[in-house]
Amino acid sequence: MARTATTTSRIGLNVPADARSVVFNGTTQKITFANSTSIQGGGTVLVMLFWYFPTTTTGVLTPIDKSQSGTTNSYYMLQSGPQLLLFFDIGGISKNLVTSEQRLIANEWNLCGFHYQGSLLRAAMFNSNFQGLSTTSVAATGVVGTNTSPLTIGATTAGTAGTFITGKVYRPVLYTTTLLVSTMADIYKNFNYPTGGLSMDIRMTEGSGTSVADSSGNGNTGTLIANSWSTSVPRIPRSVASSRSAITIPRVSVS
Repeated sequence: MARTATTTSRIGLNVPADARSVVFNGTTQKITFANSTSIQGGGTVLVMLFWYFPTTTTGVLTPIDKSQSGTTNSYYMLQSGPQLLLFFDIGGISKNLVTSEQRLIANEWNLCGFHYQGSLLRAAMFNSNFQGLSTTSVAATGVVGTNTSPLTIGATTAGTAGTFITGKVYRPVLYTTTLLVSTMADIYKNFNYPTGGLSMDIRMTEGSGTSVADSSGNGNTGTLIANSWSTSVPRIPRSVASSRSAITIPRVSVS
């Protein structure tokens, strides 16, 4: 009798039927969210995750920014190039982190973001090469700084030339409760998003138009600045019975 093993396959298509992503052209396109208490920081825990399909990892680009021009110690920002770079105000002190082992993979859906749980600031990355939190971290205590600027996806808040990303983004979420690595891995593998502590959940189910709704109930509606839409989204793995050893196929784009 043949031995049966569970194989994790990334060729399944069991994504939500209304799943869509937003396209960024690298020069002018971004999404802005008006400042609100649910996204501006001010607490001792802040976790953000989003799916990112970069078509290039050259240069220091800015997928996430909530900084205020001319104001120090009042922001959070994630940059990529292809390493993840974090710039935070925690407890009124600037904290910067450059990861070493985590790198974005071009033309693949990466689940990435940041994780601050009251004592350590780390980057999060899940792709075919790395899955987990960065081993490099910054010790920090206190609350995340607040400001009145919008949250921007796709470039710096100021729209600085050279910071615009090229590629696609799907479902950015923001939590004010810590997430276990296993929980983040479950998001990556199975799209199981916890609802506790959810401050923003942009599911991007609209598929057209110039706005994206917030499913968290906090009303953080985003405005698209000249972006287009795509049916390309991360694929969810499915378990199948196989007589072969377990394999993992990288997430690719669904067109």
